[in-house]
Amino acid sequence: MAQLWWLSFCDPAKPSGQQFLGACIVNACCMLDAIREAHSLGCNPGGEAVGHSVPADCQHRVKPHQIGVLLNREQAESFDKELN
Repeated sequence: MAQLWWLSFCDPAKPSGQQFLGACIVNACCMLDAIREAHSLGCNPGGEAVGHSVPADCQHRVKPHQIGVLLNREQAESFDKELN
C-alpha cells in the first residue's frame, strides 16, 4: 500500500555546510520504491538518501503541491516545522 515518504539527500564528499542536496515527499510502498519514484519525478538530486514514511496522523498536512518536488533547505525546514 502506497504512503507518503520523506527523503533527504546529501553528498558527504562536499564541504561541511554544503552537503545537503535537498529533500522531497513522494508516494511509494517502501523506501526503495520512494527513491525510485523520486528519481522518476526528477526530485532526486543524487547523493546518499535517507528517509522515513510520513506518520499517518501527519499525512493530511501534506499539500498536493509539496509532493514530487525537490525542496531546498529553507523549504524543508519550513515543512518540518509545520509537521511538528
